[in-house]
Amino acid sequence: DQTALPVPAVVSAEAAVQHLPDTKPRWPASARPIVYHPLHEKALKKSGLLGFEDAMSITGDIVCGHPDRHVVRVRIGEGVSSRMVYIKREHQVGFKNRFKNWWAGFGWASRSEREAMMLQALEYDGIAAPRWLAYGSDRRHRAFLIVEEVPDSIDLRTFLAQETRSDHELQRLAEWAGRIIADIHDAGYTTPELAAKHVLINQQDHTITL
Repeated sequence: DQTALPVPAVVSAEAAVQHLPDTKPRWPASARPIVYHPLHEKALKKSGLLGFEDAMSITGDIVCGHPDRHVVRVRIGEGVSSRMVYIKREHQVGFKNRFKNWWAGFGWASRSEREAMMLQALEYDGIAAPRWLAYGSDRRHRAFLIVEEVPDSIDLRTFLAQETRSDHELQRLAEWAGRIIADIHDAGYTTPELAAKHVLINQQDHTITL
């Protein structure tokens, strides 16, 4: 599920490994409780995100929930450095989930770790995607991923429902989306969950993020 965030495109395990040899989740679940994006580590620590338990305990609006996981939308930081983020928390990473990711070539990873790998790979290839900020897992089989909210954007369903759009505007939007999807495919990725709720449109310039 993606809630207000787009599901990242899925790259092959081999491509992710080639691009990011140091970020594969091959470590035991307890070995790296928290991994920061190198460009945002200082700001995250200043905002109070100092360890795994901090990420698991931050309160906010639950925008999507399941028995074993949920997604929280919350603002972290203060002043100009504050930002809206989504914290995807897994309360119990099951064997089936880890085995599925291992079988796909991503190591003994949780959903959070696998999605982080995808976002890292997209960032490496210069493809627009939500920015990952931190992720981790612990010995209790819990995991999390923090992703920055795409600024001033709404999903395609909301965009189309807001007002009547002209045929020209819709055609231009479709062309933009087509170019982005083509670029993603050309880079070696696929888009298995390309639904309207996974297409984000900036309300000012109508740029698209998948």
